[in-house]
Order: sequence, then structure tokens, then C-alpha cells
Amino acid sequence: MNIDLDDYMTVSDAAKKGKVSRQSIYYLVKKKLLKAQHIGKQLFINIVGMDEYRKFHRRSRINGRRPNGELIWDAAKGTYSVTQIAKMFNASPMKIYYLIRTGYLPFEKVKYAYVLKVEDIEPLRDMI
Repeated sequence: MNIDLDDYMTVSDAAKKGKVSRQSIYYLVKKKLLKAQHIGKQLFINIVGMDEYRKFHRRSRINGRRPNGELIWDAAKGTYSVTQIAKMFNASPMKIYYLIRTGYLPFEKVKYAYVLKVEDIEPLRDMI
């Protein structure tokens, strides 16, 4: 079986192109979401398959939507992401995650994202 290496890229190159970790690439291959081929001991990712995956499986946290199509984070409704709240309060996102994890900060989890409200955080300004 002849394989044209011009149609494949290394796992490291795929990770750089997808702006993800190498481990994420291995995970996607294991779940059969990316086409790959072992050549000897090295794994190569199909370039066309990588492009297709990025086109159809893009998860944008900026434009994230609820299952009903409504925006997850909507400043008009007072809902923000952890990163947005961290910037608003000049804190690190890890500090916000800590407050969530310890139960100080109420949140809503939508799909893969935490949704926070400014009015819930305002009383905790001294902790941040």
C-alpha cells in the first residue's frame, strides 16, 4: 500500500494548525473524528480530514449558543463567560474558577461553558 505523504501531516503539525494540544489530536483520532494513518511507529493525520474536522466541528466560545439557538453569553442580559468576568474585575480566570469551585460564585453550566452574572459577582468584589 503506497501512501502519499503530501496528503498527511504529523500530529505536532496538526496540533499547531488546530491550535490544540497533541493529546487532543490523539483523542480525536481515537474517537474516529480525524482520519489518520500509522506509518511505522509514527501517526500521520490526513490533511483533508483535518480541514473537514475544523470546518464542521468548530466550537466558538465567543459565538457560543444554547441548544435553543440563544446566545450563551449576552451582555444585554447580563450573562458573561469566566474570561469576560475576569477581565471586568481585573482578575485571573483561575481566581474566578476557584470561586465557582468553592461555591462562592453561583453559575449556570450550558454545554461546555460556565455562564456568570455580574450581579452575582458584585458582592464578591473584595474576594476577587
